[in-house]
Amino acid sequence: MVALRCLAIAIAAWASTCNAEDLGGALAQDNECDTGTCSFNALQLKGTESSETNTTDVTACCARCGHGFCSPMSGSCHPSKSKPYYKDCSSIAHEASKGCSIHEERIAELWETCASQANRRCGSCGIFNAMQTPGMHGGGCHGVVYVGEKVVPKEPCSGAEGITLANAARFNDVWSCAVRKDGNSPAMAHIMNPWMARTQHHLHVIVKPLDSRGSHLEQRLEKVTGCMPGQWHNAHWACHYSKARLYEHLPGVFSEVWDLASTGAMGNLVTNPSGEKTLASVGISVLFICGGKPVILATGDGHGGCSVEHAMT
Repeated sequence: MVALRCLAIAIAAWASTCNAEDLGGALAQDNECDTGTCSFNALQLKGTESSETNTTDVTACCARCGHGFCSPMSGSCHPSKSKPYYKDCSSIAHEASKGCSIHEERIAELWETCASQANRRCGSCGIFNAMQTPGMHGGGCHGVVYVGEKVVPKEPCSGAEGITLANAARFNDVWSCAVRKDGNSPAMAHIMNPWMARTQHHLHVIVKPLDSRGSHLEQRLEKVTGCMPGQWHNAHWACHYSKARLYEHLPGVFSEVWDLASTGAMGNLVTNPSGEKTLASVGISVLFICGGKPVILATGDGHGGCSVEHAMT
């Protein structure tokens, strides 16, 4: 934590428009859905608050809570962040003062990338800013950079909503670089959260160790696929839409999921202002099962709020 804070302070000298704590948060592990209005699936909220009450607008909640914390599920105010899904109203107010108040990411221009000047001052572009700053990233592949545990493309892309039929193949290398980061380890998860379930506006695949639930998921996927590559199966896991497919070798992940989603198997796809369908509402995970074969797990609720990250890592 101290090291991250020091890195965040150092970057403040690079860009006065970039909040140091935002950049530190971009590099911190396990920070998906840590700020802003974020939807969680029932598995993430089990034992806390019912996912069915996730209808409160956090901005309105914080208007009542002042500079404390609020719960996006119940709308209640809290003096401290004793639960991971409580929202920091001071941080939200700070982002709003910069014009960064749209969507769960607190972004200025939702359909623009972090290359937009209006967006670059938002904390949700911390990964994008770190990627371009010496000392804030290390390693990677051609056109792809490692920023902490996150694997990000150098080309500006807003996230899952930035993936369309026209560019899906162009971003496939993000996945091949992500699995290369840990040597195709069966103990690791490679995850891209859908929109409404993340804090960063730049496309990224997060690489994290599986926990016991993740290990059980791998066993489940081995049964679902029968360890036989070749077709999509209903995974019946976590989200309303849940499909898994095993491969002999890692394919072009975005291209494969796009082909699946275009059939309607992941529900109605979110359309961007240009009229193009996107993968905004689809989450993607890549695991290694059946003796080292890659399996793609595509999940979603048809809207974008179903994140599976904290249900396997």
